[in-house]
Amino acid sequence: MGFRTIRPILVTGTQRSGSTWVGKMIAAHPRVLYFSEPFNPERRDCPVRTWWHYVTPRDEQRFRRYLRFPCELRLPWWEKRLDFPASFGRRLARNFGYARRRWQGYRPLLKDPVALLSAEWLATRYPTQNVVLIRHPAAFASSLKRLNWWMPVADLLGQEQLMQDWLHPFEVEMRRLLHGSDVIDHAILGWRVFHHVIREYQRRHPDWRFCRHEDLSLRPVEEFAAVFKFLGLEFTAAVQQAIEQHTDAENPREAGGAVHQLKRNSKANIWNWQQRLTPAEIDRIRSGTRALADHFYGDADWWSPRLQSAA
Repeated sequence: MGFRTIRPILVTGTQRSGSTWVGKMIAAHPRVLYFSEPFNPERRDCPVRTWWHYVTPRDEQRFRRYLRFPCELRLPWWEKRLDFPASFGRRLARNFGYARRRWQGYRPLLKDPVALLSAEWLATRYPTQNVVLIRHPAAFASSLKRLNWWMPVADLLGQEQLMQDWLHPFEVEMRRLLHGSDVIDHAILGWRVFHHVIREYQRRHPDWRFCRHEDLSLRPVEEFAAVFKFLGLEFTAAVQQAIEQHTDAENPREAGGAVHQLKRNSKANIWNWQQRLTPAEIDRIRSGTRALADHFYGDADWWSPRLQSAA
């Protein structure tokens, strides 16, 4: 069974859009194999050291070789991979194991927000079946503020083809961020940059699945069932149970100090940004993202039912 028959799944979006949670829930299916962030430049075996790398014809051969395992379930016989034991016997056993999975129809799932800008290339070359996640700009900003994560502006500006093909409308603002700004400025521009790309993907690729994080959080069973139907995967009782356990109202509403807290009160988590951000920051985020955010979110998405009733 070749890799084109397998058809990998890509779960992507911006960072902090719930890709880990969504990827893990899809991987609750017994025939899905989960791979985390092959495009992350902090991986020792990643071909590049650039965040949000945009694959071009110049470097696609390096990525084709690198992605043979996570996209095709094929391990190289002739080289020692950094993340696997050096023993030839153990590598041989692993190759036979993944050959068996290919024959049985297992599907690899790449959970990778860092691959967002290369999603079209992946869909063309393998072809992946793409699930793209969207997140409210204030929720995105509050998550970056909590973790003190800044936009990798220099990595994006340094990719000439990416700037030419996609990000030239933002170049002046991106260069301005290099000369002094705060995490909210980075979040506003980062949200606009990545959702500009997502909006264009929506126009170009009606065959992809686009999901708002908030919809998945509010109606997890129904929304995930629709995702499984899109992917052609059976929505089993075990999968539903896993989703219910990870979204239950008894779970914590906050992640605490963890980067990824998969078991959350998903409905309460929708509005956590209202406690993390100041009113001035919320106004600033809304003003800074309005032109694009109105495509994804309406006025009601900026005020929780609790605050509406209090008013």
